[in-house]
Amino acid sequence: MSNEELVKREEGQPAANESRYRTVSPACDIYENAEEYLIAAEMPGVDTDAVDIRLDRSRLTIGAVRPMEGEREVQTAYARAFEIPDTIDAGGIEAKMSNGVLSVHLPKAPQARVRQITVTAG
Repeated sequence: MSNEELVKREEGQPAANESRYRTVSPACDIYENAEEYLIAAEMPGVDTDAVDIRLDRSRLTIGAVRPMEGEREVQTAYARAFEIPDTIDAGGIEAKMSNGVLSVHLPKAPQARVRQITVTAG
């Protein structure tokens, strides 16, 4: 490492081969009940407008960029991908951001839901 790169590090600037951008995989919990799957992803400091969620066939991708707050901070990008079953009602997917946690609701298609079948006498 050259002296110039050491000085840049001390000043909080990236050296020539360093990036001020890092990608992390957010911690996620996945839940399932009779009606839906729920993905809860931790993305502290991310604004709702910065979240990008895409469904391409059976691949759900979640991405977001947290803005830098100071000159020395490294910009953080969140990225995670999931393979989801084909029994999801793609048109009903909803997402909400609250207190740094992104909740993605993936409703099951009606034919994939568990039904209670009543047995009658006779």
